Amino acid sequence: MGEDEERRDSGFNEGGEPETSTSDQQAEAPAAEAPQAEAPVVEAPQAEAPVVSDTYGSAVEEDNINNHTNEGSSQMNLGKIALILGLVASVVGAFTVIPMAAVILAVLGLAIGFTDDSDQVTVLVTALALAAVHGALGDIPAVGAPITSILGHVSSLINAAALAVIVKGIVARVS
Repeated sequence: MGEDEERRDSGFNEGGEPETSTSDQQAEAPAAEAPQAEAPVVEAPQAEAPVVSDTYGSAVEEDNINNHTNEGSSQMNLGKIALILGLVASVVGAFTVIPMAAVILAVLGLAIGFTDDSDQVTVLVTALALAAVHGALGDIPAVGAPITSILGHVSSLINAAALAVIVKGIVARVS
């Protein structure tokens, strides 16, 4: 066995330091010595946000991630407030007499229909369904009459909202 073979077998290099395996040497190598391949940066194409008009007719860019218009947001707008007030009036009106309750529900329903553009089809279908079934639970003892009254009031509220949606649709078609 030669001198070179003894050095390799002893586990020490010429300087007297212990030899390491190739994987250890690669792991201990400074970052400057090892060539680093940079990953190419690929940017996603930016699509322009569609331009829509807000409730006042001004042109607004619609951002799908952060929608800054009132539509779809968690902020209270006039339509949501009118809906909540109409539902409260419907429940209270089932147990007490509210003077001019039909006028109050009609005005609130029109406010809902003209201001809330969330889903017009849902408003129309709900109006039809409530008009058809609001009296169906009247025969239930003790709770049938109040439930029928509540659903009747809600039906009046949503029917007024549906009327506003229909008028808005006609006006949009004409103009």
